[in-house]
Parts: sequence; C-alpha cells; structure tokens
Amino acid sequence: MTIETRHSGVSQHAKRPRTQSWSEGIPTKRIKRSEATPHIAQKIIEESRRIFFQDEISLLARDRVSQVGLKQLALDRTVYDGINHHYLITVGDKKNVGDQDRSGRCWLFASLNMMRQSMIDKYNLENFEFSQPHLFFWDKYEKVNYFLNLIIKYKSEPTDSESNRSVLNFPSYDGGYWNRFVNLVKKYGMAPKCVMAESFHSSNTSDMNIFMESKCREYARDLRMLHAAGSSIEELMYHKNEILKEVFQVLCVCLGGPPVDKFVWQYEDKDGKVHDTVANHLMLISGVDIKKNSKGEEYAGKWRVENSWGKKRCHEGYFHMSDKWLEENTFHFVIDKSLLTDEHRRAFEEGEVIQVPKWWLMQKVS
Repeated sequence: MTIETRHSGVSQHAKRPRTQSWSEGIPTKRIKRSEATPHIAQKIIEESRRIFFQDEISLLARDRVSQVGLKQLALDRTVYDGINHHYLITVGDKKNVGDQDRSGRCWLFASLNMMRQSMIDKYNLENFEFSQPHLFFWDKYEKVNYFLNLIIKYKSEPTDSESNRSVLNFPSYDGGYWNRFVNLVKKYGMAPKCVMAESFHSSNTSDMNIFMESKCREYARDLRMLHAAGSSIEELMYHKNEILKEVFQVLCVCLGGPPVDKFVWQYEDKDGKVHDTVANHLMLISGVDIKKNSKGEEYAGKWRVENSWGKKRCHEGYFHMSDKWLEENTFHFVIDKSLLTDEHRRAFEEGEVIQVPKWWLMQKVS
C-alpha cells in the first residue's frame, strides 16, 4: 500500500498547546497620530530592544534556540521515548531501503519498492531494486509531450488564460501519482537497477528541471508563433515531434539512455547460483501494529512507513506513523483491490466518476 502525505514528513512530536497571541491582553489606549506610521520608526526599534534585553526569559531563549534547531528544541521526550519500532505485521526487508536523494521521485520509489518483494521471492534473491531512473526518463519524456500537446490545444487562448498559466507554471517537475506509474509500466515496462543506474541528474534534479522548464517555454513560444503565422494542426504536430527528438537527446545526456526493448539480466540467488534472463512525497506502508480497545475491538496502533530518503533518516529509513497522524495528513491510498470491502469495491466499480480541473493533476508531488 502506498500513501501520499504532506511533504513535511512523519511527525514524531507531540502537538503543543496554542501560545498566546502577541496582541492578546494588550490594553486599549488613545493612539497619537505620530505613533500611527506605516514605516518602522527608530523609537519602535529602541523600545523593542529595551524590552528584549530586560527580559530574562527572552535572553535564555536566545542562548538556547540560537544553538539548536527549532525541531530539536520542540521535541517531547515523553512521546519520543514511547516510540518503538516493532510491528506485529511487516513485509519486505529493512536492508532494501532506497534513497531518492535530492529529487521528487518518492512516487516512483514507493511504487517500485512495493513490487520489489515479489521479484525477491520469485527469484530467491538476497537483494533487488528496480531502476527508478528508467521510469523517470520516460516520465520526463511523456510530460514534455503532454505539455506540448496542451500548448497546441490552447494555442488560440491568451498566454495568461487559466489553462495556459496552469500549463506554463509547471512544464517540468518530478512528482507523480499511482495512475501515472501504472501507465508508464504498461507502456515501457520495468528494468533492474543494474540496467539503468542513477546519474548525477537523476539524484539531483534541480539543474535539469530549470533547464527543461526554460526549454519547454521556448518550445511553447515557437509553437504559438507558428500558429500565429497560419500553420495547420498537422504542421504544429510535425514540429512538436521534431522537438521531442531534441528532448530525447537532452534526457539521454542528463540521465543516460534507457535500455532497449530486450536485455540480458544476470543475477545471483541466495544459494549462489548465477542465472541469465531476458527481460519510481509517496511512501510505502510496510508494517502495522494491531492493538485492542477495552471492548476487544482491533485497531491500528501505529504504522511502519518505508521512505525513500536513505537509511540515515529516522530508524534505518523507516518512519513511525501514528494512526491519528495518518488519518489527518494522508490524501491518497493505493490499495490492492483484493483487500477492499464489498462496499468499497462496488464504489470503485460502479460509483460516479468525478472529473477534476485539468490543472489539479499538474500539482507537484515529491
């Protein structure tokens, strides 16, 4: 099961009571006109400095907070010490935690990691990882094609129309969703990591994205200029396909070329036998702690979440998530249909399909 959460990560801190607002309790008084100014007057600075340096608590806070991060300072040891990393039900092996580095590929890591265990079991492997750069390459390519098609579709609208602004705001980004992952796998398949490994730009996508955003807006300008000059749809599509050839070259330079349709994968199983065969912030829930309430009813006490930020984060790459935090902060779940209740299965198969605005699907997920 994969989940989509707020990008701030999994909270391990207790919620603090609301602090008093600076304006609460201030007595009302008649204000002089000379004191009601839009700029910061020297008198305000001097008064603020006097208040601060005469307050022992403020000085103590300065000495402590300036030396440590706010998150560390806000840590509630009672909550932290109550966390344990043992779960009643777990899947997968801890040593297989991936690392998306400085990229927005969480959705690819979570989705591919979910499918990894099947490969390990099927081929009796000690370890295995699918190639995230492989699908990342094709995702970038498909996004540019989608972008160019939308530019052609909205060619007659002003550049500042809602449609064009939503397209031009995010011409190149890393994020994605489960449905995008499924479509990529159906079209391009999957590959072992040894076939297409990480490159600098797959792990550090900022520079490449900035370059691609600039190029995509340049391509958009060219297509709109051709339309203004009287080019037909067929001519615009031909020019778009020529652009795609250039984009392919750019992606190959940055990410390395994707494998051909068939390749030889050589692997060694747990028994040491060598075999030859021919042949993606989302996170993966890989454990749950089941508890019982006073009525004997079972409920999820906490969840084990496999992230894609390497083993140095949290507990060897795994995060502790309370069920309450999951309920309040998770937006989407991807669940095997066989695990759905009859009610949910009927809703999935027969329920009303709600079409969301086109720009909603273009929001970033990393």
